[in-house]
Amino acid sequence: MIAITLVSALAVGMLMALRSGITTMDRINVRLEQNRRIMGLQQIVSRQIGGAIPVAGCRLNGGPNSLQLVTTYSINEGARGFPHLVVFSVAPDPAGGQRLQEIEYPYTSPGACGVNTPGAASQTLILASRLQSVAFSYHEPQAPNAALAGNWVGAWAQPLLPSAVRIETVPLDGGASNLPALAVYASIHVTMLQMPYADDYQ
Repeated sequence: MIAITLVSALAVGMLMALRSGITTMDRINVRLEQNRRIMGLQQIVSRQIGGAIPVAGCRLNGGPNSLQLVTTYSINEGARGFPHLVVFSVAPDPAGGQRLQEIEYPYTSPGACGVNTPGAASQTLILASRLQSVAFSYHEPQAPNAALAGNWVGAWAQPLLPSAVRIETVPLDGGASNLPALAVYASIHVTMLQMPYADDYQ
């Protein structure tokens, strides 16, 4: 009788340990998937901003909570295909707080800047949700023969592209053990004031 009781207790203990281990593995897998998604989005946004081009009539225009630019990198086509107009913005999140999103349009001509071209499908991507705050900042390019680099500013409307763009977010519900909801630092190496662009977009 004692032996049967001990075996039963051991079996129950082993089953509880297995259940606890499986639950922990599921949580770890969920966390890893979330982190992979965040890192993938950071990479996409960094490449989009880093691929900014100063096309005539549609220059980079950014504020503390929004950014509009024409880029050679798109969500679906990567660095291939047509340039795209990308608009980053902050909107209320139905689940609480704010969310950071981007809308991408095919860029066909200066007249299409800020306007969805008829017949061209736009694409919306939610970059981060349930955020307490989102902040865009822009680094001034270093002037020729200047000893010091430029400063970070909260808005950009100059003909010359900034040397870098930074996006910082703060999650609504903390989560110190998680990666940040989204943190992007993207350098821009183009120094031209503007460049012509013409293409027969079909």
